[in-house]
This record gives sequence, structure tokens and C-alpha cells, in this order.
Amino acid sequence: MESKFLRVGCPRCKQKQVVFGKASSKIKCVKCNYLLMKTSGGKGKMRAFIKEILWN
Repeated sequence: MESKFLRVGCPRCKQKQVVFGKASSKIKCVKCNYLLMKTSGGKGKMRAFIKEILWN
């Protein structure tokens, strides 16, 4: 499966942010510092709402 960029919405503050689907580091919300994605061996575990899949 190909990796994609995702537009996600923070469940705490509703801020939208673009993240990489297979990120190798923790990704936090730029506004409220909520953990949006954590690593889990090659594929990130999403803790936010996926709003849109952006093709690369």
C-alpha cells in the first residue's frame, strides 16, 4: 500500500493539519499540543479524525 498525506482534525481544538500517513515520529497539534499520531513500527497510529486523503 502506498503512503499518503492526510488532512486530520484535532479532536480537542478542531484545528486542521496535514500529516504523513507513515510518520516515524510523534505528531502533535500545532495549536493545543494534543498527540495526533504516535508511531507503531512503520505505520502511524492515528488519534485524530481523518478529514481528507491527499494524493501525492
